[in-house]
Amino acid sequence: MFILLNEIDFSDRIRADYGTGQEWKQFLTSFTKMGQLQPIKVAPLDPPVAGKKYKLLMGDRRRRAIQELNDADVEIPFLDKGMIEASYRDEPSRRKQLLLEFAENNERKDFDFIEKAKFIRSVHEEMQSQYQEAWTQEATARLLNVSTASISHYLRVEEAVKTNESVAKASTLKAAVKRMKVDDQIKKRKSDAEKTDAGTLGLERAASLLHLGDARDWIAGISDSSVDFINFDPPWGDNASHKSAENHESFDDDTESADAFMQHMLPQLFRVLKDDRFCIFWYKAWASQDMARLAEGFGFNLQFTRTPCIWYKPDKTADQNRVPEKQLIEAYEMFYILRKGDPIFHERHANNVFAYERTPVAQLIHPTEKPLALCDALVKLCTVPGESIIDPTFGSGAMLDAAIRANRRARGCELSPNFHERVSVRLAEYLKNVSYS
Repeated sequence: MFILLNEIDFSDRIRADYGTGQEWKQFLTSFTKMGQLQPIKVAPLDPPVAGKKYKLLMGDRRRRAIQELNDADVEIPFLDKGMIEASYRDEPSRRKQLLLEFAENNERKDFDFIEKAKFIRSVHEEMQSQYQEAWTQEATARLLNVSTASISHYLRVEEAVKTNESVAKASTLKAAVKRMKVDDQIKKRKSDAEKTDAGTLGLERAASLLHLGDARDWIAGISDSSVDFINFDPPWGDNASHKSAENHESFDDDTESADAFMQHMLPQLFRVLKDDRFCIFWYKAWASQDMARLAEGFGFNLQFTRTPCIWYKPDKTADQNRVPEKQLIEAYEMFYILRKGDPIFHERHANNVFAYERTPVAQLIHPTEKPLALCDALVKLCTVPGESIIDPTFGSGAMLDAAIRANRRARGCELSPNFHERVSVRLAEYLKNVSYS
């Protein structure tokens, strides 16, 4: 039978995101070529509710595709505009409806882990409402044919994404679980620190060095020619700083915003840097000459260091390439050593290729974290003990950590409250046991 699209109630469907990529385009194309091949499943609403005569049981993806094509005035073979083919079945219990919807979506590639977690939460709570304490996570695992460990992970993730942005931005369940574990470790470390006088002192010392806010506001309060060394690792533009959404919190990483940020910050960095000092400038590799001209335009020079420096990652043997047969693994990052005046290095015969393995995933507190050993090498190359170092976009805090451990005076700024807190805990663990000012 054929029914009107606008007479279908689909308000209690859990799934909200059906994808906007190539798979969804192919799905729409199949309707324009062959029409609707399978009817949706509906149950009659008696009496009708708010003009809706049918309740959708299965086929919301088909319903949405037909609605989208109708809205675009695209003809669907054998189907009049505003209509959809449907078949009746008695309205199932809420439990059966959830299981039907779960089965319908579970095998789809674009059924993301957060949606799946919401389904599992709904099924688990529905069954618990019927069987009370007798219903366990093991029972839900048997019902859905999923491992008990996975059920536990999904339930934890479903709760975590409500309050934790970094978990919500993970692209896979595995990545989300890793982020939760890191957050748990950070919380435990902070809790342990707060239980002792030394730990509290460490946190207070860290707080005095770390500013939470916009670097453009923070840098304005720093005096002219007062800093001995700067590490500047800004957003790169074109969402190039990171390869997937899971790798960063919300900030403007489009080309226009990134360029505006660098154009604001570079003259400020030049202003606060003392004469005859260095500034490390991390940038996107394919814009090397543009970045050089940008920095020189604000007063920095690249005499003796016009050839870019490279951080080579010898442990990088895989990447997130979508077309691995056409793309190479990106196993390095590039940076310039900018000069104000005519500074000298404090170590001779240094190589411009810095080969250091990345921070192990289990220890990461930031997705683009630089290893402590690399930061230590740069600090000692460009400064001497007692000198001042700033990092206006400190991220993982690795450069500040290395500077403090090398007896330099360090401070920095970070826009993300999440990473600001993580770095506070990171630095506090060292600062609680040393005399630092």
